[in-house]
Amino acid sequence: MLKCLVISYKVIIFTYKLNHKTMKNFYYDVHVFYSRQDGYSVPVKSEWPLDEDEAIDFARDNDLLTEDGDCNHVDYVEEIDEETYKALGGK
Repeated sequence: MLKCLVISYKVIIFTYKLNHKTMKNFYYDVHVFYSRQDGYSVPVKSEWPLDEDEAIDFARDNDLLTEDGDCNHVDYVEEIDEETYKALGGK
């Protein structure tokens, strides 16, 4: 992460390392539904909170959906805990 400080029209960039133990992750189940017998869940992990559309876009942009156009078959996005995320196959 970068922080910028502007002093007399000069930009000084400070970098710092985040402590991974204090950084909160957000976990989501993006569920793709084709029919009552056919569908699947995609675990999504983000460093920032996402709304439903952002979670679907994140899954699509990171090739987490199995087929092109599956983003049009999502029936729900649910925030989940880390344990459920891992149970769904999240790494």
